[in-house]
Amino acid sequence: MKNVILIISILMLVGMANLAAENLGKGSIEVYELGAVKMHVYQTNDMMNDFVIVLEKAGKTVMIEAPAFWDNFDEFNKYLTENNLNIDAIIPSYHPLGATLTEKEALKNSKTYLTQQTLDYWETGYGAVMKAGIPKIFGDKVDPTFYNPTELVKEGETEISGIKMIFNNAYDGFDIEIPEINTVYVHILGSDSHSEILSREHLNSSIKNFKKYLKKDYQTFLSSHHKPETKADMEIKLAYLKEMKKIVKQSKTGDKFVANMKSAFPTYKEGYLMASAAQLFADFERPARPKPEGDNMNKISRFPIPAVEDLPEDIQAMINGAKENMGFVPNVLSALTYRPEFLRAFMGFNNALNREGTGLTSIEREMMIVVFSSYKECAYCMASHGAGLSGETGDPELVKQLKKDYTKADITPRQKAVIEFGLKITKNAASVNESDFEILRSHGLSDADIFDAAGYAAFFNMSNMMMSVMKVMPDVQYILK
Repeated sequence: MKNVILIISILMLVGMANLAAENLGKGSIEVYELGAVKMHVYQTNDMMNDFVIVLEKAGKTVMIEAPAFWDNFDEFNKYLTENNLNIDAIIPSYHPLGATLTEKEALKNSKTYLTQQTLDYWETGYGAVMKAGIPKIFGDKVDPTFYNPTELVKEGETEISGIKMIFNNAYDGFDIEIPEINTVYVHILGSDSHSEILSREHLNSSIKNFKKYLKKDYQTFLSSHHKPETKADMEIKLAYLKEMKKIVKQSKTGDKFVANMKSAFPTYKEGYLMASAAQLFADFERPARPKPEGDNMNKISRFPIPAVEDLPEDIQAMINGAKENMGFVPNVLSALTYRPEFLRAFMGFNNALNREGTGLTSIEREMMIVVFSSYKECAYCMASHGAGLSGETGDPELVKQLKKDYTKADITPRQKAVIEFGLKITKNAASVNESDFEILRSHGLSDADIFDAAGYAAFFNMSNMMMSVMKVMPDVQYILK
């Protein structure tokens, strides 16, 4: 290995020895000898401080996570090729962006492993927000290409490239137990930093999983934003999460939560504290952070968002009314304030469609919109209407199935007919004929109902296209429902 400095020392990480370090230019590599397994830890030094772990055993290599920023690709590929590390398997459990990397020499024959839950999370969970938001925040510095799996793995024990692993579903991806090296890979650690918690469910699942790993007496913990840590570090992090759970319960507002957390952990780096407050408390307005150099994109939309006080009075009333009634201002409204006259027309048409007296049920309308929004890959509309349908039906699994394949969903023949009518309009409105009307009439729809269904399809297809062109980010409040 070129330009390698060997450091022989008594390491805090139990069982790790013969640490080697190498500066690659932007990022750096640390190498650990773990018996039959050699572990290469790549610190990218990118804007998200990502870490990538490569496990090498008997000529086979497994890569956990991957760099997503373009300026890491060449130096990482060079390191791999110079050290004869041809990647056999990629497991992007929490960071599945940056897939163009697989075109590089050292990764061109690799397979990608993911769980179905992780795929669902990145399509319909908060991952959809990140998939849309990361390219907006970091602009052309990041590769937004998603790692599509060549192999879907189930939760539980498996073997990849000669290394036994145990996959455990987590809220936002999956943890990986690696018994052979007495190690667990999780998402975010850092025993001296605030962690990002996306919901109360996420908080509870993290506590549950961390307890399990400590009970199994794992000694080393890897994560995607921190160097390898010890069992003692994990015990500190578990105690932190338990205290956070108490503080969440005690705090009535996001601001109070932040103040209480800073009081409880005065020496901690701020880390993801503000992000957690924004996810856990709808009232919390996260302080604006400086945009990365070279990024000229708004985090909600491609277009500028005017200050509320600069808007016409009727638009101000609309925005303030939404905040009062819903507890937040949907990004679709904020984004469309760029053209107030368009927003007026948009809301006027929306209100006309949603009037009382139509024969279509709200569930039928939302089902139709969710399905063709999925067909058109509109992230915002899938999230907002998916949340609405989930709230109406109380069945989030039905919403997932409709997005994936409506033909396999447990729905009525009438609901299926309405969905297929909307989808046909979406694909080719000119192909609609009298037989389509007869099918709908046979399910009890009047001609007025059919007219309304066509109106919904036309209007929300327009909405799909505008949201996609504007790259409007899905609201967290919708995603987490």
